[in-house]
This record gives sequence, structure tokens and C-alpha cells, in this order.
Amino acid sequence: MKELSKEILDFLEKYAVRNSQEADDYTSPYSSPDADELFAAAKLLELEQTPIPVYSSWESGGYKPYSSKEGREWHDSLVKKINFLADKK
Repeated sequence: MKELSKEILDFLEKYAVRNSQEADDYTSPYSSPDADELFAAAKLLELEQTPIPVYSSWESGGYKPYSSKEGREWHDSLVKKINFLADKK
């Protein structure tokens, strides 16, 4: 689970739009509710807890550059992995 958490955080670092540079361990530094859902899932996975389903969409506007095929595919893959774990709960 910690590996998936790191992968999610790496994705967010590369593609998610930040709302500030002063985030802490309890609040999301991202400007999109979609990115917030992925951030919350990463934090739960980091604690070895099962995440809740996420409804993040690449089209939300919270990820840049919007035209990135690699970013969209990575995003969609992460959402599938998270929701697979959540559905096993």
C-alpha cells in the first residue's frame, strides 16, 4: 500500500495544480477537489488503511498540462488501482 501511496504523491507532484506552497500533513496543497481525493487516498494508504472510492477526473481542471496523454493515462490507472482496493473493503 505504501508503494501506491508514493506513486500517487509522485503523480500529484508532477501534474496537480497547487493552491499554496505551505501545506502540512493534514491538509491538501492542491486546488482541485479531484486532486484532494487522490491526496486523501495516498495518506490512507501510507497508514496501511484501505482508501475510500475516488471520483477524480482528468477533465476536472485540477491537473496540468491538460493535453498530457501520459498524465491522463497515469491518472486513470491510479484511480482504477485505488477503487479496486476500496471495492475489496
